[in-house]
Amino acid sequence: MSIISGLGTVPAFIGGGFVKEMAQSLPAMTGDSAPAGYTAFANGIYGGGYEAFRAFNNNLTDFWHSSGVNGIIGRSVPTAIRVWRYRIYPRPGEYGQFPAAWTFQGSNDGSSYVTLDTRSGQSVSSLAFVDYDVPEANRGKYRYHRLNCTHSSYTALPEIQLLQEV
Repeated sequence: MSIISGLGTVPAFIGGGFVKEMAQSLPAMTGDSAPAGYTAFANGIYGGGYEAFRAFNNNLTDFWHSSGVNGIIGRSVPTAIRVWRYRIYPRPGEYGQFPAAWTFQGSNDGSSYVTLDTRSGQSVSSLAFVDYDVPEANRGKYRYHRLNCTHSSYTALPEIQLLQEV
């Protein structure tokens, strides 16, 4: 049993050694609306070269960069998925641009969002990714998923992965 993503395959262990099969199975974004049927979106970008899709392109050498504080970054998929865990990679060398607090939200229409997970007091000090589990009671199927970041500075993230149950 393993997690399969564009960044490699690793065992999926859940508390106490219980293993559950997981797969990302979402294609890498090559533009804000590519591949067809998928979109990446943000409430702002710092400028050219920092577009929303860069947080979903399976490439740790570029990144989405917010246009200011309280950035929103997300993606939509053609068919609703049930996200069990999401993984966030920090920008190398700029760990202060990792969001300190956020809500992870889901929607089926892109307008009305349900909060699936809430985090505060977050920080990182290395390039290692950080996994966040969605509480089981909040694991509905949604077409749109977003991080609604609360931050005292700009937010920059090279990769966000949505891991769904299979």
